[in-house]
Amino acid sequence: LNRLSQAELPPSVSPSIIPNQIGEIMRYTIEGPLSLLDKRTIQDWIVSRYIKTAYGVEDVPSYGGYIKAYIVELKMDELKKYKISISDVVDAISRSNTNAGGRPIEIGNQYLMIQGKGMVSDIEDIKNIVIDVRNGFPIKVSDVASVKLGNVPRTGIVGLNNKDYIVMGIVVIRKDAKIIPAISSVHQKIKELNERILPKGLKIVPFYERGKLVYEVIKKVVEIAIIGIILVFVSIFIFLGDLKSAIFTSLIVPFSLIISLGIMSIKGESASFLSIAAIDFGIIVDLALLYIEDYFRLLDKVGSPQRAIMLSAEETTSLLIFSILIIMISFIPIFLMEGAEKQIFYPMAKTYLYALIISITLTFTFLIACIRIFIKSSRDKITLPVKFLQNLYSRLLNYLTLLKLRFFIFVGLSMLLIMGVLTLFVGMEFLPKMDEGNIYMRVIFPYSISLEKTYENAKKIRDNLIKIPEIKTIEFQVGRPEDGTDPTGPFNSEYFIDLKPYNTWRKGLTKEKLENEIRSVVRSLFPNADIDVSQYIQANLQETMSGVKGENAIKIFGDNYYKLDSLAEIIAKK
Repeated sequence: LNRLSQAELPPSVSPSIIPNQIGEIMRYTIEGPLSLLDKRTIQDWIVSRYIKTAYGVEDVPSYGGYIKAYIVELKMDELKKYKISISDVVDAISRSNTNAGGRPIEIGNQYLMIQGKGMVSDIEDIKNIVIDVRNGFPIKVSDVASVKLGNVPRTGIVGLNNKDYIVMGIVVIRKDAKIIPAISSVHQKIKELNERILPKGLKIVPFYERGKLVYEVIKKVVEIAIIGIILVFVSIFIFLGDLKSAIFTSLIVPFSLIISLGIMSIKGESASFLSIAAIDFGIIVDLALLYIEDYFRLLDKVGSPQRAIMLSAEETTSLLIFSILIIMISFIPIFLMEGAEKQIFYPMAKTYLYALIISITLTFTFLIACIRIFIKSSRDKITLPVKFLQNLYSRLLNYLTLLKLRFFIFVGLSMLLIMGVLTLFVGMEFLPKMDEGNIYMRVIFPYSISLEKTYENAKKIRDNLIKIPEIKTIEFQVGRPEDGTDPTGPFNSEYFIDLKPYNTWRKGLTKEKLENEIRSVVRSLFPNADIDVSQYIQANLQETMSGVKGENAIKIFGDNYYKLDSLAEIIAKK
């Protein structure tokens, strides 16, 4: 990156770092009675810049509509008449469309800043630009050219549902920004724009935001945590046979989780869904369960609660610390990861270790205090499940002691062989797919196709897919945005498909079957097109990691592009 500025590039070309696609949190349209050109102008100069002031927002790229431009059509006869070249006109317009700052001056008691404003604001300003002065007479742009209002040739088109043309904005947040505060801040900016800033009748309408997925994930995590805590409590109560012990031991789980998240919040760190879901409640509560079980054993033996607490702490401290150290060592490979793998799994390992350390701390503080205050007597009796397991274990142990060593060797090798065979049939993937509640599809047409033809094809796909009852919203885009943030061409078409709630779907229909149905519809329309069906965040993550628009890709390297192309064709056919 430091050497990028030293690269030799054509005039007026400067390198810049584009925002990360994974940071896309919202897509919105500008709705109202204005033309596409006016909407795009308002999006570029008002809406985009205002939303950038929201917390965590890095960029707000625009897509669709027409970029406003002033078109200067030269009159070749007049250029010859005045002996003026095209470069003279270009240089004159460039020089006249600038501002200049001067030194401050003092007039009386006033301290004033000097500024020269030379920015072009309308067509008349361009017409009055002086190209040259000859014999005391100025030659203006209007003398050698006609000036009119127009637009930059567009490289991309966007549509939404039955609307063939829209202006869309995409909100992208920084890598280190927190999603929920960022979304709340963006919503506040949109509210201010709609209520106070935008012209009457014009409003911003979001049609996708990641906040819905985040809130659904949070809801699911809380639900899973509550169910897990209840199951832990029931299990402990069944085996310990003491209500108070089960309550205090179970409380270690939510306390460890809450304190871990609190520490991460104070440190400015974020916990992902994977981080929280990967926490094993059984291991966290196992530390406290081991201590309290040993406490009851010693209480039956010594009779004094205080003495039992001390002896149990002496016996279990080294064991608990050693078990945590073993788990910590197993996480070392994760802490040594780099790149995207580290970004995904590092927070998980860190959250897990936080919870473990806090659980052992609570075991020797909170749990001991609760035992000392509330549990002063031994359990009345051993529960039936424990008695059953004790008898089963005793019989099994007696039986196994009668067997010879060769039996254990045979069983061990057989289990190892079975596991090895089963491993060959187990699928592998980098991360399990999380259902985002949407479908993101790319359809690639031949590279020589025009933008307008791709747009016609995209509308045909839209018209057929919108008939599927499970589809709520279809946003389709062809080509690329004019700012070059997406390095593709007119052959590219993408479709964001938002789905209705699953309980409203046709009976027996799954998301996988719906994806296959969508593929079949597109394949029937354009059998030679390349189709990739994914999800919105998943597709952006895959493209960011591999630089390829698709889940699976083969990269071929070499110097001969013709040879590489022929090899790619062979690989694609096979």
